[in-house]
Amino acid sequence: MVRGAYRNDPSPMHIVSGPYGREKVHYEAPPAIQVPDKMAKLIDWYNQTSPLGGDKAIPGIARAGIAHLWFEVIHPFDDGNGRVGRAVADHALSQSLGYPTTACLATAIEADKKSYYLQLEKASRGSLDVNVWLDYFADTIIKAQEIAREEVDFVLAKTRFYEAYGNQLNDRQARMVSRVFAEGRKGFEGGITTKKYEAITKCPNRTASRDLSDLVAKGIIIPLPGGGRTTRYELATVEPAQSGLMRK
Repeated sequence: MVRGAYRNDPSPMHIVSGPYGREKVHYEAPPAIQVPDKMAKLIDWYNQTSPLGGDKAIPGIARAGIAHLWFEVIHPFDDGNGRVGRAVADHALSQSLGYPTTACLATAIEADKKSYYLQLEKASRGSLDVNVWLDYFADTIIKAQEIAREEVDFVLAKTRFYEAYGNQLNDRQARMVSRVFAEGRKGFEGGITTKKYEAITKCPNRTASRDLSDLVAKGIIIPLPGGGRTTRYELATVEPAQSGLMRK
């Protein structure tokens, strides 16, 4: 394998998904000997359809979707085709927007890889009609934009939280909060409990209960309803331009 070079192994290149030993073959890429010519045609088309001076410009999402599909069907490299293919789509979208895209395309695809490979398989094995693929790709771009917005909201919420409460946390509490935020925008599954607090901070039950009670008294964590015998908590959310707190 040569970094940055097209694949040259004469063996068939199968595009697969699934765990090792139970892979599913979705399609077979063109033989390695055809890759340089096919990539030259893709690059030529990409430049001709560019909104930055191309003489055959097409809408940005359509261009990004076709370019990504075309690249993935060729699968020109031994490894990294998915990452590069997404970068191609991001580049096409950025050119059409006139600024870098913030859409989380990789995250959106990863959230439902089964559908992604199914659509790739259909588009690569069917006719030259890519309308179904483009419908799927456009929906995925919308999801990617929604994920990007959620990620930005999460980072801003995290920043506001630390600005409001960072200096009120002891070392154990700070460790627990850091662990909760490490879960990302989807949050800490099942909420914060005394048992989880003990496991994260390596402290005895009595200390964990005292720390959690202190956080509740300060309004830093909020009890969740329906906890039964085990009380569950979530971090309070500091709303922008407000000093009060509000649960999500």
